[in-house]
Amino acid sequence: MAESRIRTRLVRLVRVRRAGTPKGDPAERLVAHLSEQQALLVTARRSLVDLSVSRRRTELQAGRAEDEARAATERARRAVADGQDEIGRRHLTDAIDAERRRDALRTRFASLDGQVTHLEQRLDLLESQLHHATAQLHDLRADRDAATAALSIQSALGAAGPQADQTAQARDHMRRIQAEAAARDEIAWEDPDSPQVRAAFADLERTIAANQRLITGLDHPPR
Repeated sequence: MAESRIRTRLVRLVRVRRAGTPKGDPAERLVAHLSEQQALLVTARRSLVDLSVSRRRTELQAGRAEDEARAATERARRAVADGQDEIGRRHLTDAIDAERRRDALRTRFASLDGQVTHLEQRLDLLESQLHHATAQLHDLRADRDAATAALSIQSALGAAGPQADQTAQARDHMRRIQAEAAARDEIAWEDPDSPQVRAAFADLERTIAANQRLITGLDHPPR
């Protein structure tokens, strides 16, 4: 249920943003989209740092539980050697409890470690894709500026004879660039109900839910 609510909110957010995107220069809309994606990437990196801190804290807790188990086992051994069987049994019980806590923490650490590794790989890939998209946008804007300059020059020179053909070519080139920018803009805000986006949402929801369970568990360590 929680994952379904998360997906519903995400889909609604995408639709609202698409509906509220101002009309105008497609390249400028792409700039806004890329800036927003960059901000989201920064936020995701911060969340990854928090998760890494939780992983380290769990590792330290497991180490302390291991030390407690060893110390309790040693106390139990000494008590039995001194003929204090009842005290020895209590120490042995403490050792068993510490070992169980250690094992649970090690399991949690392994899960957190896997989550951190997986998210690091995903964020690295997203960052690479964002850099590639930004480079493409720069190329697109350079082409647009060149076409705009050519169109302005040809318009200033007049529209007679061969110059009219050159002006028309410049206008065609400008329209192609605008069409390409519009296509990139549409791709950037893909239909939220498409199979690809649904799969991405499902993966994200599973990650969010798993991380929430793990981090919540850190505040209530097993006894």
